[in-house]
Amino acid sequence: MYMKLTRHVIVYCLLIASCNICAQSPGGIARQSLWLKGNFFSDSIQAKSLNFNPATNMGSAGKSINMPDHVQDLRRATVFTVYQIPESKQDTAVWKMTGGFGDLLLSTKQVSSRSANMNMVFDKAATKSSTTTKPAAVISTYLRMQGKKISSQDSAYKEMAIQFGNTSSSNTPGQASGSIAEFIVYETILKDKDIAKIESYLALKYGITLEKSYMNSLGDIIWDRKK
Repeated sequence: MYMKLTRHVIVYCLLIASCNICAQSPGGIARQSLWLKGNFFSDSIQAKSLNFNPATNMGSAGKSINMPDHVQDLRRATVFTVYQIPESKQDTAVWKMTGGFGDLLLSTKQVSSRSANMNMVFDKAATKSSTTTKPAAVISTYLRMQGKKISSQDSAYKEMAIQFGNTSSSNTPGQASGSIAEFIVYETILKDKDIAKIESYLALKYGITLEKSYMNSLGDIIWDRKK
């Protein structure tokens, strides 16, 4: 037990040390178009924490953020989300992207878009014991391979927003009562190695176990899952 704990501490310290080199980018991968972390709304009512890091409460409806003007094209994009929602059989919304880039929705069981006629279900059978009291934190990595591009003159362009938690539409998953700690968007499809760097950074920051090896911002494997 002691050796296992020591190993995890060493891995954590190595990753944090390497990430400090590129502290302005998650996992040392720069050029992110949007990086939200902590309490997005600067509202004490919305504040929560995840592994001792600040997070945003997703229990209230109507909270959204407009897409920054510098975001130009999300036809090809990589989106990372760190969230925690209490265990439930109900499909609950994490975030919804509305407006010019489509109606992309991430929930606890699927990624979907009505306009693109796309629905990816990734619900898995529960494997945890019924005695589990603490909900698991999750890292969601979504690669958007295609989508429509719109002109800045299009009226829909001005309506682009990201809504976290509960959505107003009755046809979308129900209200979430958990928290979201980070939301990162890249306007490109990242390479597998870069994705691994970011996921490792997020996993150790929020105490999430990955089903893969951990990699630091320099591209070195600092914990080999196979070994």
